[in-house]
Amino acid sequence: METILLERERRSLIDQSKTARKTKSYGTTRYRRRDKQHVSSKPDMFNKVDMNKVFKENVLVLNIPVKGETNNYVVSVTFKGILDAILQEIKSNKYKLEYKCVYRAIINAINRQDIYINCTCPDFYYRFSYVATQGRYMAGAAQGIPAKITNPDNALGAGCKHTLNVIGNLNWAVMLATAIYNYIKYMDQNYSDKYKVLMFPKIFGMTYQQALDKGIIEEVNFSVNDEEENDELNVGEDEIDNTNSNVKEVDFDVDEEGEK
Repeated sequence: METILLERERRSLIDQSKTARKTKSYGTTRYRRRDKQHVSSKPDMFNKVDMNKVFKENVLVLNIPVKGETNNYVVSVTFKGILDAILQEIKSNKYKLEYKCVYRAIINAINRQDIYINCTCPDFYYRFSYVATQGRYMAGAAQGIPAKITNPDNALGAGCKHTLNVIGNLNWAVMLATAIYNYIKYMDQNYSDKYKVLMFPKIFGMTYQQALDKGIIEEVNFSVNDEEENDELNVGEDEIDNTNSNVKEVDFDVDEEGEK
């Protein structure tokens, strides 16, 4: 009987799936079969990302549409430390916020932090949800019923073909980085008060005033929409649509380590 995985890093999940038992239906592992699944390449696929959760809790929760061989499903991926990673990249870039800072931060965070996964497909629910729960990498509701018939010895890998496609090939990180970067710039230009108070300190590691005093930034922007005083970011889907209105569909090749 296989030992239930207690490490949740992306690489550990992939490695477990590479050495999994072959399935009877198609004679290979789910990991090998993952390339027959296709992640959406639409630029608005990340418009429902909860930016309040990102900038308040340092947690990135993704729901990624995947076209499977038999149906369409949604893969959920959650990981922490995204703001810490962006801060580190901005520091390394001499405190200049650029797209590459956000992209590299996503790759570093998903490779170094614990990751949590789920999928709406039956395969994940009936064969992997209990294993993922026991292994502490389940995104969403815990599953307390063992897969005694469908996966009794936990030898099928860490997840279904769709989850392995998403975590095994990080093409989607390009679009995610675009959405987050555009959102930051949009808030700076349109809701600068909230940007200065709620977002800037999280990604620069200092207050806006401290950055001014150190000469890191110049006071060039002003608020045009901050008529309400609250601690919630503007995260309506239509509003995020505006941030990505000029973004076209992309198709970059990114390997398992996230390098283009």
